Amino acid sequence: MFRIAFSGVHHSLTRRFTALHTHRLYFSVVALYLVSLFGLLALSWATQAATVDTANNAAQHSDTTQTSKRASVTQAS
Repeated sequence: MFRIAFSGVHHSLTRRFTALHTHRLYFSVVALYLVSLFGLLALSWATQAATVDTANNAAQHSDTTQTSKRASVTQAS
């Protein structure tokens, strides 16, 4: 009789722990998904910011080159 009662308690605890592990697994998968999503967004944002910086620097360099060319043409004439 004790064995039957213990078996029932053991089965109940096993189901409860299995459910807990399943919830932990779902939580881990969702957390990993969110971390990777935000990581990719941050990487994309950083890459885009670097591209814009490079484009701005190239435009400024082009402007100074054009200005110095104009200055040298003005000085030559």
